[in-house]
Amino acid sequence: MENTQRRSSRGINPASAAQEVKQEADANATDQKPRLMVRILDKIITACIFMLFFGVPLFFTSLSFQGIAFEKQIYFYFWILIALVVWAARGVVLGELKIRRTPLDIPIAIFFVIYALATFFSVDRWHSFIGFPGDPSRGLLSIVALIIAYYLIFSHFNLSRLKWILTAILSSGAILILWTLLGIMGVNFLPAKLMTVMPLSLVGSVSGLGIFLSILLPLLITTVFKLQASKTVGSLKKKIFTGILLVLTALDLFLLFALYAFVPWVAILIGVGFFLIFILALIIRPIENWTWLPMVTFVLIMIILMIGNSFKIAKINLPVEVSPSYGLSWQIAKNTLADKLVLGAAQPPMAMIFLSTSRRTSI
Repeated sequence: MENTQRRSSRGINPASAAQEVKQEADANATDQKPRLMVRILDKIITACIFMLFFGVPLFFTSLSFQGIAFEKQIYFYFWILIALVVWAARGVVLGELKIRRTPLDIPIAIFFVIYALATFFSVDRWHSFIGFPGDPSRGLLSIVALIIAYYLIFSHFNLSRLKWILTAILSSGAILILWTLLGIMGVNFLPAKLMTVMPLSLVGSVSGLGIFLSILLPLLITTVFKLQASKTVGSLKKKIFTGILLVLTALDLFLLFALYAFVPWVAILIGVGFFLIFILALIIRPIENWTWLPMVTFVLIMIILMIGNSFKIAKINLPVEVSPSYGLSWQIAKNTLADKLVLGAAQPPMAMIFLSTSRRTSI
């Protein structure tokens, strides 16, 4: 009887109960700290991915002798390095580092091994490793950074980050469209001293600008479809953003017309054509009131192709860009493979040779 009373008295001891509550609270606080740290690190990784897609098309300083391609490559390395460090820190906090497997793992591994061997056997190993000063994007170091970026993005890929990536591309695209429009129309929107060092194409070349503007077309149309189908966006915001996207689409088509000689029209026709096929096959299901948008875009592209380069829209003289003919590029590729089938000729990496033959240089 006395033992029962003692046990019952110990069970309702206020001091013991308070101590248990404190221990439980400390355990919960300790468990919350890693979760909070992981959320912070995830946001930093998201910010790095956003800056990659937003800043690479726009970033330049005009302060280096190497040119705009070198500056963009350094910018790319900077954000990849930050994201890689944060990714490693996140793995330490969680006690594991997850790398998502993809169907391209084996092709990427084979490509990297061949590229590394070609760099090792190159007659100019230093430039084959870091890339040439004017454009380091073709060195082995750049390939390593691209592979890290690929696995970094896909290992943290989700719907939220997809929206941030799309927002970054469209935001940089909008700035690029406005900048290029003012530039080709001869509008002096900056002080005279700055205009002398500001490039017409923030991408680096007018041909690269034409490719980027071509990629924007299906992205703008898809965003209009998704925005109209969204039930979380208010009607007023939906109208405002849709209007902005339609204006950007019209300006994009205008710039493609103005830069006619620098635009890959075959790629645009294939891309927009597949887009229409997907709509007809119900793979992409737009709102019924907006099915006209890709069709009108396709018709406008056909009209631009029929008009051709007969009208000069640009108010300035566009730079002349010269590239080797397809026959010369094919001959170089055949001679390279004939010398050494896997590693190419005794020159910088084979992949660099293929890319350099197709690169256009401004004069």
